[in-house]
Amino acid sequence: MPGLWFLKSSRPSSDISDLIYELSVKGCAHFFVRTQFKREIQKEVLAKVMKDYLDGASDENERNRLELGMSEYKEHGFFYYPEELNDYVENGYFWCDTTHFLDDLPSMPNITNFYNNKIILEDIFELEYDDEKDLLKILQLNQEDAIRINTTVIIFVQDKDYGPATEFIEKHLFD
Repeated sequence: MPGLWFLKSSRPSSDISDLIYELSVKGCAHFFVRTQFKREIQKEVLAKVMKDYLDGASDENERNRLELGMSEYKEHGFFYYPEELNDYVENGYFWCDTTHFLDDLPSMPNITNFYNNKIILEDIFELEYDDEKDLLKILQLNQEDAIRINTTVIIFVQDKDYGPATEFIEKHLFD
């Protein structure tokens, strides 16, 4: 659903990896992600995809062939077999087409730049609105824009008091 949605997390790197894996790898959803944990997230998602391949092996021979092909990655930085795993390496197709990291930008662009998309923010304070300083007002204004442009923003928050914005966050919390 469009709008701002919050997830409480004490370990955002792992939780973002899980979210990307479930919604992007398995669900084919496209995301823009703003996080300081880009490399860790990419490694965790790749490890989950590799595990899927190993778990899906039809027999022990196929599993051994997959493990051997996957071991080449550690040595060479890419996969000979199965080649499609190269989509999930650091600069692979998945990270260029399905899940885009915004970590190379000095600040989070206005969400109106992401019409009809999905955004994941590691930190609630990445969200801004013009020169507004009041967190509740920032959330309310971004909520209006997100709904208007049909954009979903998932924001990771800690289990703490956000002052006047706490009630807004609680009303938009994923369980």
